[in-house]
Amino acid sequence: MLKMKKIVAAIVFCGLLVAPLASVSAGQDGPWFDMENCKMCKGMAAEKGLMENTQWESHAIENGLITVCTVNKGFEEAYARAQKAMHETGDLLMKGEKMDLCGFCQSYSSLMMSGAKMEEVESNAAHLTLMTSNDADVVKKIHAHLERTNAEMAQMMKAMEEMKSKDPHAGHSHD
Repeated sequence: MLKMKKIVAAIVFCGLLVAPLASVSAGQDGPWFDMENCKMCKGMAAEKGLMENTQWESHAIENGLITVCTVNKGFEEAYARAQKAMHETGDLLMKGEKMDLCGFCQSYSSLMMSGAKMEEVESNAAHLTLMTSNDADVVKKIHAHLERTNAEMAQMMKAMEEMKSKDPHAGHSHD
């Protein structure tokens, strides 16, 4: 479980560290996580070393979910740039621009369009994101999104462990 928390992603923004894992499990129109092709996730993937130096964990709360993100020392500026790029992409999406999104980001944006509220809280220790709703049906969708994400993350971790057992350098580079 601790290893899962040290991989993105993928959450928020979650993602995949290597292309062969991009098809681990299909989302609505493609993989659930797809750092290479998802317009939203590209902001995170573009920052060298950020994925390996960011930890996410998400939990269900009564009216939605909370994601806690911590960034290793030295990667704070890269994280800020990635967040800015993702917010800019999100603004374009909310204005109706069509773009390629992974299953996770499609689901996340559909929750926002269903009336879910997103709040971000920055602290010295962590970046917190809350997605909540007062509508019981939307809360069920938020929880379903979280369950799917956790299942996909577990599947991705398993695939990565299998790759590492064959090649200890799989999933990262030494550039």
